[in-house]
Amino acid sequence: MLKGNWSSVVITSLVFVLIASCTKCSFPLVLFVYCPLALGYVITMISFVRGNREVAVENLFSAFNSTFYWKSMGLGLLTAIYTFLWSLLFIIPGIVKHCSYFLAPYILADNPSMKAEEAICRSMQLMEGHKMQLFLMLLGYALLVALSALLLFIPLFWIVPYYQVAFVKFYEEVRRLK
Repeated sequence: MLKGNWSSVVITSLVFVLIASCTKCSFPLVLFVYCPLALGYVITMISFVRGNREVAVENLFSAFNSTFYWKSMGLGLLTAIYTFLWSLLFIIPGIVKHCSYFLAPYILADNPSMKAEEAICRSMQLMEGHKMQLFLMLLGYALLVALSALLLFIPLFWIVPYYQVAFVKFYEEVRRLK
């Protein structure tokens, strides 16, 4: 799927990673910039996987409109709070809940009229029976990111888009099964 499209996807992913890295330093930046940016990245990659091969950096900012902006922040805030609260019990429940909520941005991207809480509930429904599969994908992703540190994180230019396409394909498959 990425063959012949690597350059535009890599450039868009690079811009996403750079901006996302800069926003992680403060809660307001995470909420007001990272959350809509991350949803814009998901929207861009869903569109790419579904056949729109025109991946452009401008598409990253598609969630900065009135339809998605506040919902992306609500989704980010709710998933962070819920995951944190579950993590207070022990680290394992937090990881399980993170996997349960993982598809919420994808669901919200497909259903702009849906509320953030509804997207989270739908994600939990879709993830029933698929959390271990996602956990293994996330574990592989984390290991590759860690290994890329040995090469000054240069492999991230290919790892991030590859896994984002894999996550969209995972979402499409899980959605098809339910």
